[in-house]
Amino acid sequence: MYLTPEQLDDRLSWPPGRAERLARQRHLPHVLLPDGRIRFLWEQVERHITYVPSVILPPRPEKGPKGGRTDE
Repeated sequence: MYLTPEQLDDRLSWPPGRAERLARQRHLPHVLLPDGRIRFLWEQVERHITYVPSVILPPRPEKGPKGGRTDE
């Protein structure tokens, strides 16, 4: 099923107009209809989404009284 630019903006929580602008700049795969309207296939757009897992960082060492590290 084809999505309109407005539907894609809503699905990705983008401000209105971003999907169409990115398509016209050739940053998103899209279908151009004979009348010039743009449509998207979610499966094609989804391939361009990068999932970034959260990472738990180790605690930072505390600073001593003069700003030096306490683990030295």
